[in-house]
Amino acid sequence: MDPVGVLIPWIATCGVIALAGATFLERLIPILPSYVLLVVIGMATADGHFYLPTALALTTVGSVLGCLVVYAAGAAMGENHSRNLLERLARLVGVSSAGFVRWLERFRANENSIALGAQMVPTIRLISPGISGLLRTNFWPFLCATALGATLWNAIFIGAGYAAASGAGDANASLLAIKTLVAVVAVEGGIVLWWRATARRRASRQELNEENDTGRRRPGDTLPFFRAWLGDPLRIAALSPSSNSLADLITSEITIASSPVIELGVGTGAFTRALIKRGVPEDGLILIESNAEFSKLLGQRFPSAQILSMDAAQLGRIEMDVLCPAGAAVSGLPLLSMPPKEVIAILEATFDRLHPHGAFYQFTYSLRCPIARPILDRLGLKAVRIGGTLVNLPPASVYRITRRPPRAKR
Repeated sequence: MDPVGVLIPWIATCGVIALAGATFLERLIPILPSYVLLVVIGMATADGHFYLPTALALTTVGSVLGCLVVYAAGAAMGENHSRNLLERLARLVGVSSAGFVRWLERFRANENSIALGAQMVPTIRLISPGISGLLRTNFWPFLCATALGATLWNAIFIGAGYAAASGAGDANASLLAIKTLVAVVAVEGGIVLWWRATARRRASRQELNEENDTGRRRPGDTLPFFRAWLGDPLRIAALSPSSNSLADLITSEITIASSPVIELGVGTGAFTRALIKRGVPEDGLILIESNAEFSKLLGQRFPSAQILSMDAAQLGRIEMDVLCPAGAAVSGLPLLSMPPKEVIAILEATFDRLHPHGAFYQFTYSLRCPIARPILDRLGLKAVRIGGTLVNLPPASVYRITRRPPRAKR
């Protein structure tokens, strides 16, 4: 019996429009899993029923249209209803209200990378557009990220089916499809295992380097971040501290002359250690962290630093004589997920505490500056990308934010 062998001519009979229609319906009614459907389409293409670029283009169009329908369904709900629905679902899987808020912030801060990555994960790829709609993420970046993710997913399975059928001759199509699926899934599983092993080795090397640098063992960061991950499963980027490469990049322009330095959203101190390596004395650090557990950990690790356990948006309420004029500020805050009023409050308060030529350094996982141009214009600031790192997971960029020079009088 060869059901796939029967399915291939049927798909071919329906024509090229059926390619888009099949992947569109798979998004809404996933009776036949996409990885099976796409492998079969790849095999039909190898048999000469379709042109390969046409098959890839039309299946991607169908997938993206299906995503847009799911996105629209999520966006059609009222904002309060959507938030309540997501919070109830979070409680069903054991996520606390505080964990839900952190999850929401992380999702909004990394909405583009999550939209792309979700399209490469079975089942999650079907529901993630609905979550994006519920949260009313920016439509055009969502569309671009989703289209790229769907293209990659479709290309993998169509390409696998095409390659398998091209070299198999008259083999049983169903058996060939099964073998192809097993091979593709095994490769994907191997990539995931390799990524996890690499991440663990990198974390181990980082902890070893920290131990060698300080001459004493520091408390591990794995447990605090793991607890945070349990409370917020989508915080992939926060599963471990920022990489050494990102810490080196964001502090690359800071020297002992920059002291004192303000750090916002410190976490467990990955950037703080890099600042100390750059020559900034520990007692020249002003660390602002809202998470109580992380603040306590920072007090143990950097006892000479000034630690403020508070929301960075409240920095403006601190008297000027409490914080000395600083030469630089380093931020690990998720500015993209914050309301514009909070971003403005943070920037105003920070620049009030910086020297006239002081710089504010911000990293982001986004493809653009995390501070909107209208906010920069309003505050008289300019942003320059100083570099990026692909070693960090996910890849990140760093921007230098400074005051614009005053306009020359005519």
